[in-house]
Amino acid sequence: MKKILLPVDFSGYTDIACSYAIELAHHYGSEIHLFHAFFNQMVIADGTLPDAINVATVYNEELMTEIRSQSQHAMDELVKRITAQAELEGRTNFSFLTTVIGGDVENELLVVLDSYQPDLVVIGSHGKGKNTGIWGSVSRFMIHHAKMPVLVIPDIAGFLGFSNIMITVGNEKSNTLMLSRTLDIFAPFSPVYHCVHFQSDKNEEIEEKIAAMKIEYEEEVASGKMKFETAEMAGDTQKVIDDFVSEREIAVIAFEPHKHSIFYSLFKKNITKKHLFATNIPLLAIPMLTEPED
Repeated sequence: MKKILLPVDFSGYTDIACSYAIELAHHYGSEIHLFHAFFNQMVIADGTLPDAINVATVYNEELMTEIRSQSQHAMDELVKRITAQAELEGRTNFSFLTTVIGGDVENELLVVLDSYQPDLVVIGSHGKGKNTGIWGSVSRFMIHHAKMPVLVIPDIAGFLGFSNIMITVGNEKSNTLMLSRTLDIFAPFSPVYHCVHFQSDKNEEIEEKIAAMKIEYEEEVASGKMKFETAEMAGDTQKVIDDFVSEREIAVIAFEPHKHSIFYSLFKKNITKKHLFATNIPLLAIPMLTEPED
């Protein structure tokens, strides 16, 4: 993992997302691209200005210059702050690249995804101010459009570590590939992987696939580093998931983001609330669009 893209909005949620990016980058010797896009236009509806200035969009250069200056200052201060903290913690095996640019956030993110080609995106689930839904929509946008894994960090007090990783498995052909990608990302941390299928009814096909995966990862299962389970989705879906996560002290949930994924559905439903889940832990969305690189 050589490149990590970290979109930031300088809110109180930014530092914890940085902590996760730095932890991963330090172990891989990665570059972290801190990216901030600020909206660079004031849109004014037709008819609200005198005839002499009858335009829909006014570009105020003085105001935008000030916004750019403030954004760059915030970026510089962020780099100083998190670099100092990383040095205190002995995490120095990484580098920073910073970008501050004006434009529509989502469009600029598409551009940087295409040009920078990161191996991983780390982003906070909430944003600046009380309107957490704005940055939450950016998180959803990244999961929907990114062709690489996206780690979404909720509003938590601090870094939770990577000791127990939950990987959701289902009836997809991509189960093995998803497991492989997740194991590759967290390999330096030697976690326990909890591979789980949440089901409402008994499914023999799923059980056969899980049995096959157990055989494929026989050595990891025998050593206790990988566990395969099924969980019955009886009653409150959220509670079943929360209980599973709490009992196993899960630090990250890895899932494949497609429309039939229970975690993608919950993510879309709950992202604008104060907590991503009641358990309030990071989510790793791993798209199965291309084969992993060597």
